[in-house]
Amino acid sequence: NKVELRTLVASRTQGADWIVDGGLNPGEKVIVAGVQKVRPGSVVTPVEQPAAVVAEGAPASAPQAPSNPASSAKAQ
Repeated sequence: NKVELRTLVASRTQGADWIVDGGLNPGEKVIVAGVQKVRPGSVVTPVEQPAAVVAEGAPASAPQAPSNPASSAKAQ
């Protein structure tokens, strides 16, 4: 959980997501928010965010539109 500066290889994007091809080892984490607050050597407590893992060449699934709570609410 110690911050280390790395160079990632990201060959392309898919929507708002970056496809990382290199620069990480299995199990390593990437800081995606609050990077302006950390410095190499800082100790951090990671917070997991769900990752969209996409097989090579497979399209990512589109996010579902949020449901409208008004349409499912029962009239009283």
